[in-house]
Amino acid sequence: MSGFPSARSGYLLVTPRKIRPDQDFRIMVTIYKMYHASCDVRAVIARDGVEYATQSVSFAGTGTKEMLLKVRGSEGGQGGPTLV
Repeated sequence: MSGFPSARSGYLLVTPRKIRPDQDFRIMVTIYKMYHASCDVRAVIARDGVEYATQSVSFAGTGTKEMLLKVRGSEGGQGGPTLV
């Protein structure tokens, strides 16, 4: 797992370090400082201009939410994203 904190922006993302085809990918998003009444968070897994998974969540206040992205490989089960 890897965390990406941003004290100035008021959020924390926790993600796995590697993404592989045909696996589920969980992102934990924590908003601990709100600058607006609500905010939307969108995650996209893409490689070479091809989107393999996308998910979004909305926050109406501070808190933590889980995003689950179902990563699927390219046709034939070969290729697909392997991000390191």
